[in-house]
Amino acid sequence: MFLVCEEGSLPHAHATGRLEYCFSAAEPEQAFGAWQVGDAAHGSQFAVAEKCRQLTGGFAQQALNRPVAAALMRTEASVLVISGLWGCTIDLPRIADMLGIPTLFVIPREQEFPDHLDASTAAWVQDAFQRCRFVAADELPPVLRALVEPDKVVGLAAWPDVVAGLSARRQHSREFNYSTYEFLSRDHPLLHAMQYRDVRFFAGCERVLDVACGAGIFLDCLRTAGIDALGVERDSMIAEYGAGMGLDIINQDAMEYLGNTGDSFDGIYCSHFVEHLPIETVQELIGLLYQRLLPGGLLVLVFPDPESIRSQLLGFWRDPEHVRFYHPELVSSIATVAGFSLESTSYDEQPHTVVGFEATPPQPPALSSLAMPPVVPAKQSSGLDKLLGLLGLQSRHAAQCADKAWRDWSTQVINVLANQNNYLEHLTQRSDKLWQVNATWSWNDNATLLLRRSDT
Repeated sequence: MFLVCEEGSLPHAHATGRLEYCFSAAEPEQAFGAWQVGDAAHGSQFAVAEKCRQLTGGFAQQALNRPVAAALMRTEASVLVISGLWGCTIDLPRIADMLGIPTLFVIPREQEFPDHLDASTAAWVQDAFQRCRFVAADELPPVLRALVEPDKVVGLAAWPDVVAGLSARRQHSREFNYSTYEFLSRDHPLLHAMQYRDVRFFAGCERVLDVACGAGIFLDCLRTAGIDALGVERDSMIAEYGAGMGLDIINQDAMEYLGNTGDSFDGIYCSHFVEHLPIETVQELIGLLYQRLLPGGLLVLVFPDPESIRSQLLGFWRDPEHVRFYHPELVSSIATVAGFSLESTSYDEQPHTVVGFEATPPQPPALSSLAMPPVVPAKQSSGLDKLLGLLGLQSRHAAQCADKAWRDWSTQVINVLANQNNYLEHLTQRSDKLWQVNATWSWNDNATLLLRRSDT
């Protein structure tokens, strides 16, 4: 058995593994989901962004999906018990179901619920409960009664016996496939935040097609913006998952769908698909996308940027089906031949300036000895000079010699300072170049092309 529960709940449960979570308004910068805040003797504790408390359908709330999926696989759990119905927990039965693990959902007596759920949230919650084996509650809140099958409801006192029965029937089976990768390795709240920026490109579109839509993250973004959209996804488990959130997804190979459908769209979004294909298929894909667009329609292509160091080192090779990098100039050339006109690229917003950098640092100038000349000449040449010296005075000749010595010393100091300033200027220029080199780490991981179907 494995437990995932709000901090402090279910204190007497015995489980193979346990994950506690607490809500935090003080989330760290760039935190889109959950982050580990410490280890407990019985499991791990995660802080969850306060926004993930909201019982609202969408990928942005799925903070616990990845840590729970990883824990289920690590502990070889026989049953998943979830305590507390929040935005961050309602999707967990769907994750466990994909891994073949039965779920019991416990709804605490003290938890409060809204009076109404919007249509997309209700579809999401209903699909999650359908994937549960049982729901433990002494009395279901009114907003949930129509979403839970009555024969699945058991009393709170009965849930330990229910878990024991489920555990006895559990049969472990593991298989790695793309849907396993989708839900164990990909951070849906982060991807939602990244893809939501692309919604702006489709403002004014009446119907958008998302090619190879995966779990439907961008479809969810478009739905939030009130834009009608359809997705096509070949993996049946991933497509079913997205459809369970009320998204319109066709389970079919993208190339097959594009080649056979008669549907047309005024906008098409194709994100992180071309890098899964050989170049011949990329050419075929772009030709098919041109056919599916209405005249003047917009195609947005997003794919890993080969000029991104982070993409090269940290992201690209995590996907088990990536084939190769494609440079945006190559893809735009293929699109131009297919009939598209290039409107803009992500390089327009963030130019990639490449600078040279000398590997060998400049050598500092040699420092020579600059001993100050004596105030009084070390050697007096005459008796008069000696007498004047005793009085603290100098003859004209001695004064002229001293003045020349100080002028020569001053000239040497000026030359040394000039050399030092030149060296510092060189170092400043070198530091500026080094900063430009370092700035390449901030280049976007993805390249984005905006292509318009041109029929002129």
